[in-house]
Amino acid sequence: MKYIRHIVTALIFCFFLALGLWLFAPWETIGRYAMDKIRLGAAQNGMFISYADFGESGTIFPTYAVRSLDIDQGMAKFTLAEASVKVLPISSLLFGGMSCHISFVGGEGVMIPDSKLKLEAGNLKLSVSGSTIAVANTNVTGELEATGKLSINRKQGRVTTSTLTLRVPQTIDNLLKNPVLSGKLHEYFEPVSNGEWRVKQNATPNS
Repeated sequence: MKYIRHIVTALIFCFFLALGLWLFAPWETIGRYAMDKIRLGAAQNGMFISYADFGESGTIFPTYAVRSLDIDQGMAKFTLAEASVKVLPISSLLFGGMSCHISFVGGEGVMIPDSKLKLEAGNLKLSVSGSTIAVANTNVTGELEATGKLSINRKQGRVTTSTLTLRVPQTIDNLLKNPVLSGKLHEYFEPVSNGEWRVKQNATPNS
């Protein structure tokens, strides 16, 4: 019984220590550091991210607000008027990395050559660990619609699971069907029907 009491005491101590670290963590500093790491990693893969304003709120569920977020991949560029990122502690623990809920309102996508798409709103769950990137519960509305989920093996750069489907207007559909204009996008997307495209399962940069 004495050993059980010691074990229970140690577990209680660890719980309150972890809780204290979580409640008093410098979340804004952590968020800015994470954003800088994301931007650096994205730039190394030919994707450039910029934003006008960054703020943090909340304690139990830290939430970051990003305004005028630009994501430029070269063949496609997305601008979001306002996006929020809410950290999910339990999901992060279960995933063995970081999980968050991302939502946005208002935005625009531009596909080469200057084909624009209005975005109304969207949300998804993003989880990142040392080996995997997972996107789930995707729901984007507007002239571009997206639903489904996918997971990516970070070490192999391969899409391991995908049900992520996009619906686009006829002009964008025609552009994607043209291999000269869409370029490397064909390495990751396959047609489902007119105006509907799906992220390829097992897609890699050389697929």
